[in-house]
Amino acid sequence: MSPLLASFTSRYPEAISLVLEGMEEEIKEWVESGVINMGVTTDVTQLNLTYWREHFDWQLLQKDEIVAVLPANHQLSKQGNVTVAELAEHPLIMSSGGCEALIQQIFAHSLEEVDTFQVDLWVRDTQTLLQMVAGDVGVSLVPTLALSNKPTANVVTRPLSPRRDRNLIAFWPKRQPLNPVGKQFLREC
Repeated sequence: MSPLLASFTSRYPEAISLVLEGMEEEIKEWVESGVINMGVTTDVTQLNLTYWREHFDWQLLQKDEIVAVLPANHQLSKQGNVTVAELAEHPLIMSSGGCEALIQQIFAHSLEEVDTFQVDLWVRDTQTLLQMVAGDVGVSLVPTLALSNKPTANVVTRPLSPRRDRNLIAFWPKRQPLNPVGKQFLREC
């Protein structure tokens, strides 16, 4: 979101007065309570679709590919793509910064291939996760947008087979339709 926000605020300097970063539940609470007018988050609407339909309107902004993140010298790094079953054989570092439900869902949908999986380490910061992977502590699954502008020395990414994506949405309260600034922001997204 950083490049988009920078471009938008340079053209409309008075349009955005507050940008907060948080986890999905925090962002939902901020929008619901009126702290912010619009939130951007991973699409979690399916977890409680009735509630979301009752309280919010939303729009898909972008699909974001989930990739395997591996130490550069890892045996799986030589492959063109990686399966969840192959990843489950190695220590797993889980991001708790907002994608854990999606990653658990990816593993759950692959349980036919994978008898079980265990999260070995939890971290919140993507940079910490990448440093741990570079240090050969384990492997991970990370959305590609979370890797933007992060140094990844000694780390490689490989697409999952089959491909997995997360959907990023913008959402706002049903009781308060988007103002012209919000509508313009969505058009530019």
